[in-house]
Order: sequence, then C-alpha cells, then structure tokens
Amino acid sequence: MSEYRRNPTIVICILAVMAVGAIAVGLLAAGESGWGWFGSHDINTTYVFESSESAQGQMMLNINLNVGSVNVIFTDNASLLYRIVIVVDNSTIASCGEPSVTLASGTIGLTYNVAEVNVTLGTGVNYTLSISTDTGTINVALANGAHIGDMTLTTQTGSIVLVLNNDVVIHGSTVFSLLANTGDITALVSIPPSVGGSFTGSSSVGSVSITPVGWNEISDNHYQTSNYSVAEDTVTITASTNVGSITATLT
Repeated sequence: MSEYRRNPTIVICILAVMAVGAIAVGLLAAGESGWGWFGSHDINTTYVFESSESAQGQMMLNINLNVGSVNVIFTDNASLLYRIVIVVDNSTIASCGEPSVTLASGTIGLTYNVAEVNVTLGTGVNYTLSISTDTGTINVALANGAHIGDMTLTTQTGSIVLVLNNDVVIHGSTVFSLLANTGDITALVSIPPSVGGSFTGSSSVGSVSITPVGWNEISDNHYQTSNYSVAEDTVTITASTNVGSITATLT
C-alpha cells in the first residue's frame, strides 16, 4: 500500500549503470510498507516509491514498459526492499493516468506506457527479474552483494546492458536471458570463483564479439568456466538478438 504526498520540489534521480554517472537523492522516510510522493514542473512529473517491508525468500521484480528506459542497481542495504523512481512526461499522465507500483504475492510490479524507471534494490532477499520494453533500453548492474536468481531482460527495439560483478550471491542453477529483437546487447561478466559460468551469444543479422579471460570455448560463441559442470552454484547466460550486435567480456 502506498501513500502519496505532493511537494513542489522535484526529485531527480538518474541511476547510471554503465559509466554514465549517478546522482544520489536523499529520500524522507515515511509509511509502514511503501510510500510515494511526486513533484512536477512544466515538462515531467517524478514519482518515488519505496518499501522496507519485511520479506523472506524470493522476490520478483516485474516491469513492463511500452516506451522508455529501465535502470536497476543494488545497494548493500538489507532493510531496503525497493526504491523506484519514475519520471513521466506530463502529457503521458494526462492520457494514461499516474503510474503505480504494486507489491503483492512476492512480486514488485510496474506496468506503464512511457517512462524512465530507476530501481534500487537491497540485499535482504533473493530477487528474480523480469523486465521488458517494446522500445527502449534496459540497464542492470548486479553488484554490492546482490542476491540474484533467474533474470529475463527483453526489448523489441532498443538495447540491453548487463554488468555482473563477482561479489554477487548466486544459489543453485541460475539462468539469465537477454533478448533483443532489434538492438545491441552488452555484457560485462565477472562471476565469483566458486560459481560456474556459461555464456552463449547469437545474432541472426549482426556481429558477436566475446572476450573470454579464463573461460573455455565450448563451441562458436559459447564459453564456460572450467568448474561449470561440477559447481554447486551456476549462472547460465544467453544473449540473443535478431538484428544487432552482441559484445561480451567474461572474466
């Protein structure tokens, strides 16, 4: 459940995943399980939703946009369930209504038409991610002790950037699917030493460039770590685009 409060000061929070830089914005604490407030100026309105609601086990982040960008980062904060900042053009609000974030049955949900969505997740639960855009960009940075399960990132026309740092926590057989119909996919993958890794890249019309450091070539554009077949915890990554390029660095 969320509570809204108006404030004339707009909160601008641009969370960059790939060396774009970030502006951290301090947020006022309020509400028991979730809250949101928004400020507006002539062009955009910014909505902020945050929850520190206690949760255990698995939590899914499910975001669907028609047009826009989704940026996801993690912060080393076990009490934070999510902080979601949504920037929407006022003309979109007039035609589509205000966006809302739901929390029900272990799923954090957002479905909207056109927006810029910046998500910060904590480290108190294990997250699965399902993020899709018809037209737009998806950037996900898995770092700062992120607990991560299966992940599916999909764009019909746009780009996907994944950064996986070696301080993440992975349990069991985890699968990442990066799918673009028309667009480029970039992956910078560094997994914990105890975790086995597999990466496969494919492009129907375009190029695939993979730089493996310590990964073994299994077949064309398919690489694995030496412990993949015996590791208790594994991450299997597939990156596929119909028209576009795949660029990956594996360490």
